[in-house]
Amino acid sequence: MFPDEGPPGLHPGCGIPPASYTGLYDAYRPQRGSAEVKRGGWFGAAAAMLLAAVAGTPAAGAAGAVPQVRDLAALGRAAAARRVPIVLEFAASDCRYCRELERDVLVPMRVSGDYRDKALIRRIEIDTGATVRDFGGRPVAAAALARRYGVEVTPVVVLLGPGGRELVPRLVGIANPDFYPGELDAAISRARNRLRAATGAVAAAGGGG
Repeated sequence: MFPDEGPPGLHPGCGIPPASYTGLYDAYRPQRGSAEVKRGGWFGAAAAMLLAAVAGTPAAGAAGAVPQVRDLAALGRAAAARRVPIVLEFAASDCRYCRELERDVLVPMRVSGDYRDKALIRRIEIDTGATVRDFGGRPVAAAALARRYGVEVTPVVVLLGPGGRELVPRLVGIANPDFYPGELDAAISRARNRLRAATGAVAAAGGGG
């Protein structure tokens, strides 16, 4: 759990209080000083190496960032073609927990190459007034999409199938930074298994006709 986790009633490691979702955003901005948290495992090492490599090089930093999604329908088609789940982070522009999640977990996962054939990792900022295309190809405000998924705090990571349905329980906040990478890795494995099972069921149904 982060030492500076926000006001009472907030989910650990979240940056927006549930009660103020409509006013997103007068999002919560932590007033207390941040404290460093030790992070173990190769994710922490990869993050440190990445930060060292891109320090002072904006172009490289941008390349290592988690891409923002603009068209979920196109992303869904790509996920279907590759038979992988979508890992989608709902973030906010001033959410420090979101930045820490991206820096210490999501970016290292992307740059490691280990998840290239396991998941499509993307993010969406819900407080910038952006419009995206939903899984049906219809334009929708990012904040409205977040409400559609019941997102009231950030960060929230959902694992979706190609049509936008959640495959496994979501990860809300970052209650324990040391265990989060393993929890997300396990969630990706479960989501992939769900996709394989669904694909197998469809194939079996088609073959039985």
